[in-house]
Amino acid sequence: MKSRTEEEQAARALDQIEEAQARGKAVSAYRDAAPQFVLWGAAWLIANSAMEVSVLAGLVAWPVVGGIAIFASNLMARRLRARRRSFAPETLAERKIDWRVGASFSLLFVFVVLVGFIFSPVSYRALSAFISLIAAFAYMTAGLWLGGRLFVIGALVAMLILAGYFGLKDYYFIWLGVVGGCALIAGGLWLRTA
Repeated sequence: MKSRTEEEQAARALDQIEEAQARGKAVSAYRDAAPQFVLWGAAWLIANSAMEVSVLAGLVAWPVVGGIAIFASNLMARRLRARRRSFAPETLAERKIDWRVGASFSLLFVFVVLVGFIFSPVSYRALSAFISLIAAFAYMTAGLWLGGRLFVIGALVAMLILAGYFGLKDYYFIWLGVVGGCALIAGGLWLRTA
């Protein structure tokens, strides 16, 4: 018969194992997400900076840069998935999550496009802030599920977007590009150190 002390020690040991597993999952999620943050930070930097040159340049840059980033993002995700499968077979749950992540981002993209149509004509400045805030809050939401660092990155980007939107009259798009894009790039580098 086990004593109360042995049961408590066993329970603590199980709690420590569970905490270690959770930390391991968070670190893995961070490392997997890091290249995506760098990629999308660069896209954000380029496309928003183009809006500062002219609205037309921005309207051309976003679909072109965004399309390239989507292609690169999917390629990176496929390589990551293949690397994972080389270590262990993929479970049914993992396959469901993989397609749902892509589907979720596709739905978010369609939502943003439809909101743009509904609210037009709205200023490009306001629309860019709105779309950028959606991205920031998506990172914060992911942080609730995958780890605090993602939440911190999203919150920082949201604060910087709002600071520029309300604090700058001129050069807002360059602010949005440099601050938002560089925050994502720095966040990606920070995630790599996890």
